[in-house]
Amino acid sequence: MKIRLICCRVFFVAMFCLGATWSLSGAEGPVAPTTAATQDMDSVSLLPRNLGKPAVGVKDLGAFSSFAILHDGRIKPLETFSRHLLLQWSGQRSYQGNPALAVLADILFAPEKTGDYKIFRIDNPEVAEAMHIVSETHRRYSYRQLEPGLHKLQILAARADSIEEAKRNLVEKEALRTMANVVAYLNLTRTMQYALPSPALAIRYPETRAALNLSMTGDAPTFWELMDKAPMLAHVLEGLGTRTEEQRTPVENEVVRLSRIMYLQSQTGQGSILHVLPDTGKSTLWGSPSEVISDPARLQYLRKEIAALAMMASAYRTGDAQEFNNRAKAFNEGIGQLASVQLEKTRFPLEVLYERMDPLFLANVAYWIALILCFLYFLSPRRWLYSTGWIVMVIAIAIHASSIVCRILIMRRPPVTSLFETFPFVAAVAIISALFLERRSRQGIALLCAALLGVVLLSIAGRYAADGDTLQMLVAVLNSNFWLSTHVVCVTIGYAACILSGAIGHMRLIRTVFPSATSPVKEIDRMVYGTLCFGLLFSFIGTVLGGIWADQSWGRFWGWDPKENGALLIVLWCAIMLHARQWGVVREVGTAVGSVIGAILVSLAWLGVNLLNVGLHSYGFTTGAAVKLFSYVGGEILFLILIGIGITWRKRRTAKA
Repeated sequence: MKIRLICCRVFFVAMFCLGATWSLSGAEGPVAPTTAATQDMDSVSLLPRNLGKPAVGVKDLGAFSSFAILHDGRIKPLETFSRHLLLQWSGQRSYQGNPALAVLADILFAPEKTGDYKIFRIDNPEVAEAMHIVSETHRRYSYRQLEPGLHKLQILAARADSIEEAKRNLVEKEALRTMANVVAYLNLTRTMQYALPSPALAIRYPETRAALNLSMTGDAPTFWELMDKAPMLAHVLEGLGTRTEEQRTPVENEVVRLSRIMYLQSQTGQGSILHVLPDTGKSTLWGSPSEVISDPARLQYLRKEIAALAMMASAYRTGDAQEFNNRAKAFNEGIGQLASVQLEKTRFPLEVLYERMDPLFLANVAYWIALILCFLYFLSPRRWLYSTGWIVMVIAIAIHASSIVCRILIMRRPPVTSLFETFPFVAAVAIISALFLERRSRQGIALLCAALLGVVLLSIAGRYAADGDTLQMLVAVLNSNFWLSTHVVCVTIGYAACILSGAIGHMRLIRTVFPSATSPVKEIDRMVYGTLCFGLLFSFIGTVLGGIWADQSWGRFWGWDPKENGALLIVLWCAIMLHARQWGVVREVGTAVGSVIGAILVSLAWLGVNLLNVGLHSYGFTTGAAVKLFSYVGGEILFLILIGIGITWRKRRTAKA
C-alpha cells in the first residue's frame, strides 16, 4: 500500500509537469472540463453525463443513512441532512413516495436520472415568469425545466444580491433562494463524479485497456479506477522521452490524453456541501470527496474512505445492495476512528429514529382526529365520543412530549432555542394544562381547546420546519443552558398559559351568544381566570429573569428592546385584567374578552416584534409571516365585533321577551 501511495504522489507530480508543459506550449488536446461558474447556461447542460449503463439503484440505504456529515456548524446523520435539504428545496419530506435519502442517493450516484425530478419549489410566480418557464400547478419544477432560464435567474439573483437584505422585495428574495437551491443541487451532482463513468475518459483502443490492466469490456473507466492504475500510467509517461505526438504510438497518445484530463479534473474539483470526510490532524473542519481528491495530502490520509465511497457508487449503479451496504459500513467504521472525538458527543441512532418517525407529524395527525371527535361530541353528546377523544388526546400528547424529550437528548439543551422549537413546546404546555382543566370540569371545552391548539401550533411549526435544519446550533445570544432553562422556558410557559386562556375565552364568548342549559359557563369562567393567573405568574418571572440575563450579558437590566417591551406588555395586560376583575370593573364576559386580547398581544410579542428585525432579540426574524400574523389579528378583531353584536342582539331579544 505504501508503494502505491508513493506512486500516486509521483503520478500527481508527473501530471503537474505535463500540465505546466501543455499550458506553456499550447499543445492541442481535449478541452478542459469547465465548471458551472464558467459554462454558458443557455446552451450547455450542467448536469453530468455518463457513458455507462443506466443506474439500477439500491432500496436498502440503512448504513448510508447514518453517515456523519458536518453541515450548518454541527455533525448530523445524513438522514437528517437529506430530509431538511429536500424540505428546503421542495417543501416536502419525500418525492413520489421515495424518502429524501433515496433522492439524495440518486443525486450523488446517478445524477443523470435526477434532471426530471420536480424538487424545486418556486413560491413566487413572478420568478418563474422572469425565467420564461411554463408555470406548474403545484409550483414545483425539475432541473431540466429550470435549465433554459438559469441565465436569467443568475442575472436576477446577482441583481438581488447587490441590494441590501432589508430592502429586497419578495421576488428578489425568492430568486436568491431558488438560485441557492439550484447551485447546491448542481454541486451535489458533481460530488461523486470521480467515481462515476466519464465520457471524457472513454478509452478508444483495446491495447490501452491491456496496458492499464483494465477490463476489455464494460463502461468508460472512472477517474478513481484510473487513479488506481497510477503506477502503470506513470510507467507509460516515463517512457515517452522527447518524442513528439506524431512519433508516439496511439496507446501512448491516449495515455497522455487520459493523464491530462485527470490532472485537469483533479485541479478543477468543485466544493460541495457534502462534508463527510474529516480533515487531517486536529482540525475540526470536514471536506467533500471532490475537495479531498484535489489535495494529494488529504487524499493519502483518506484514501480508504474515498475508495469505499467509489465502490459504493459502483454498487449503487449496478443495484448490488449487499455490496453497497458493506462498503457503507466500512466507510462509517473508518470515519468513526478518524473523528472519534467529534462523534462521541452525538446521538446518531436516536436522531435517525427521530427523523424517520417524525413524531410531531404523527402528533398533529392525532390532534386532528381528536378535534374531529370533539366537534362530533358537541354536535351529538355521546359518551363514547368523549372517551375516545380523551384517549386520542393522551396518545397525541405522549407522542408530542416524546419528540420534545428526544430533541433535548439529541441537542443537550432545552428545546426553546429557535422560533420553530417554541411552537411545539408552547403547544405541549398549553395542551397538558388544558387536559388538567378538562379532568376537573369534564365539559369537553378544555379538551376541544387542547385539540385545536395542537392542530394550529404544530401546523405553524411544520411551516417553519421547511426553512431548514430544526436541530440547529445555538445563536450566540442564546448560548447559555442555565438561562435557556429558566428565562426562556418561563417566558414560553407564560405564552402557553395566555394562549390557552384566550382559547377558552373564545368558548366563553360563544357560549354567551349561544347558551347551553346542559353546560353552565361558571366552570369556563374559572378556567379563564385561572389560566390568566398562571400566565401572569410565569410571564413576570420570565421577564425578571430576562432582565438579570441581560444585565450579565449586555451590562443593563432593561433597554426598551422590542422583545422586552412585548414581554412587559403581556405582564401589564394580565395584571390589568386580574385587577379589573377583582375590583369589579369587568365581569366574566369582560374577562373573556380580555383573555382574547391577551392572546393577540402574545402573538405580537412572540412573532410580531421579529418582523421589525431590530434590537438585540432579532434572532427570531423570519420572512413571509407578516400577512398571516396581521390576518390573525384582523380575524380576532372581527370575532370580537361579531360577539359584541351577538350579545347586544341577545340582550334586546331577552328584554322583549
